[in-house]
Amino acid sequence: MPLSKKSPHASTPRNPKLRKSRSRPYRNKKTPPCPVQEMGVRKVELSDIPTLRKWYSDQESKHQLYAPPQSETEFAYYMLQPHRFIVLRSGEPVATFRIEEQGTAAVLGILVSPDWRGRGVGKIALRFAENEAKSLGFNVLSVDIYSDNVAALKAFASAGFREFMWYEKNI
Repeated sequence: MPLSKKSPHASTPRNPKLRKSRSRPYRNKKTPPCPVQEMGVRKVELSDIPTLRKWYSDQESKHQLYAPPQSETEFAYYMLQPHRFIVLRSGEPVATFRIEEQGTAAVLGILVSPDWRGRGVGKIALRFAENEAKSLGFNVLSVDIYSDNVAALKAFASAGFREFMWYEKNI
């Protein structure tokens, strides 16, 4: 082929709709990722308990979390303790986090609504939790994660957490 001739494909305009998307696929394609501007945080209220109970009952959550209290009353008491927060998107609960004191460190637990997983809500909740822990006077934040919870391991590593390892046994 002579150098002066163009390939038949070179003059064809590209259709931007045909380009492959580089964005991460989401579990629920109806709702896009969460913009931080639409997010807020407040303390857990009694009216949040049914929603939180539903989230904690999700099969994936049950597998990844330490078991919360089982009875409705115990669960409500557990969730209404100090330093339990709800993360909201346009007024809708999308995640919850707790901060518990362990010596001089704050121990963090985050749970994202099953409908909002995989869209960056956990990272936003982590930012809110870090700010709350700082305002409470903590300068160390730790989290317990099961070794098979790959999503949480990646999220916390990307947020600057370092991995420590220990062994335990239920007796």
